[in-house]
Amino acid sequence: MRITCSAGVRRHGAALAGRTEGAVWSKPWCVVALCLHLSLPAVAVAQDYLLEQQFSDPGGVAFGIRVAVDGATFVVADSTASFGGVTNAGRVSIYARQGSAWVFQQQVGGTQVRDFFGSSVAVAGDTLVVGANGDLSSRPGKVVVFVRNGSSWVQQAVLTVSSGSTQDRFGSAVAVHGNTIVASAPALSAAHVFERTGTVWTPAGVLSGGAGARGFHQNVGVAGSTLCFGAPGPDPLGN
Repeated sequence: MRITCSAGVRRHGAALAGRTEGAVWSKPWCVVALCLHLSLPAVAVAQDYLLEQQFSDPGGVAFGIRVAVDGATFVVADSTASFGGVTNAGRVSIYARQGSAWVFQQQVGGTQVRDFFGSSVAVAGDTLVVGANGDLSSRPGKVVVFVRNGSSWVQQAVLTVSSGSTQDRFGSAVAVHGNTIVASAPALSAAHVFERTGTVWTPAGVLSGGAGARGFHQNVGVAGSTLCFGAPGPDPLGN
């Protein structure tokens, strides 16, 4: 199957949602994609997917650069867009499924120039995690946590690390499961784990690839007691 995009979509970026056709799935299944070219091939496994809905942000810059979905919640990031009049603050649009349609619910964003809020996104249940990996020249990154309160999302915490560097890229990748968040600082070859007790998030550990392990923890994942990390760069021995 091939999804074709209009010129306007190619310019501003897009997020796409689809569903399976047939009896394999008993409810709609969401497929999301960043559309950068005239045609974007979609890989179907065991069944075909039908385009269900397309999302766009005419005022965006890179809308759809990061996406995440959980249940009836779908989030789309534009990490270089302006927000609240702040250049390159970045923003994340939140959609909620209502029946067979996805409806815009809320937009959250960065507070500083070149925050790059939306460098990464993850959502699980009533918890939304957004990375803002920051301006390399002036400050380290951060991770902002939101929780659902009725039909609104409110900020619960801002997570930072004391790396001693303004170039740690903390927040480049995030993952959340239950009361556990994992956030990467790939410039330092490290990933930080946080645990929530009540409404308070506290550091629970740091996993490091060691000196010279470039790109270690560039991507992260968490499910239950299992943490997963991607390390596309060479190890300290150059392998």
